[in-house]
Amino acid sequence: MTVAVNLSLKQFRQPKLVETVPGILDVKDLDPQFLELEITETTTIQNIEFTTAVLKNLEAMGVLISIDDFGTGHSSLHRLQVLPLHNIKIDKSFVSELTTDHKVAYIIKAIVDLGRSLGLRLIAEGVENPE
Repeated sequence: MTVAVNLSLKQFRQPKLVETVPGILDVKDLDPQFLELEITETTTIQNIEFTTAVLKNLEAMGVLISIDDFGTGHSSLHRLQVLPLHNIKIDKSFVSELTTDHKVAYIIKAIVDLGRSLGLRLIAEGVENPE
């Protein structure tokens, strides 16, 4: 089972984040492949070079990386291209309107098609009924 942890902008910008993660994994006796760190799109826009370096170091450890609340921040296809991502989490604000707004359905389909084409796992947040 994977443990997903949301990182705030402040937490992500900690100078020793990359050095801290292995210690936490050791203390919790958790294999890196079972840790998923989630950041928002807003976190990625602050400093793309810094963000890319941190995420590449975390990925090299075997940690999974997710973009959380996708579609609600400053979406950039360029970030999907350059960042070492494993998952896209589609924001629940889209999912809740999936069956009532045809535009939302098209947006979600486009995100799903894009994510699959890039080999990313997609997660829909806030699914509450079969539709």
